[in-house]
Amino acid sequence: MRGFWDGLVSALGEAVGQVLGGLIGWGSIILLLLLLFFIIYFAMKKLTGQQASRPALFDVLGNIQANIKIEQQQPQVVTLGQAAIGQAEELQRQGKDLDMICRLVHPAYSQWGSLHQQVFRSAMEAALKAQREVAR
Repeated sequence: MRGFWDGLVSALGEAVGQVLGGLIGWGSIILLLLLLFFIIYFAMKKLTGQQASRPALFDVLGNIQANIKIEQQQPQVVTLGQAAIGQAEELQRQGKDLDMICRLVHPAYSQWGSLHQQVFRSAMEAALKAQREVAR
């Protein structure tokens, strides 16, 4: 039986290869055969009136539920005076990284969440850059 299928695929490959100038390889032929099989399968299902069944994976994935908790808090305003900005500039001149500067300038920084820290770091970076430009 295997010889029959090998011969059929070989003949099909030669015919398609001659038509397309040898551009199609074995992988493409197998892909085309699979595509043809699925088209025939779903056409037969539709013609016989049977509804195509969904794979079990879709049944499992269809029952997944997500619980998302959203908290809304009051905005938190942090103000830094000139003394804090001056301290940050001095720490930057000493070669401290921005994260360390933020920790030393505002003690509550280490207890904040990562997003809150990222926003504060960005604001600190912008303040230091603005201070450098004013000093020029």
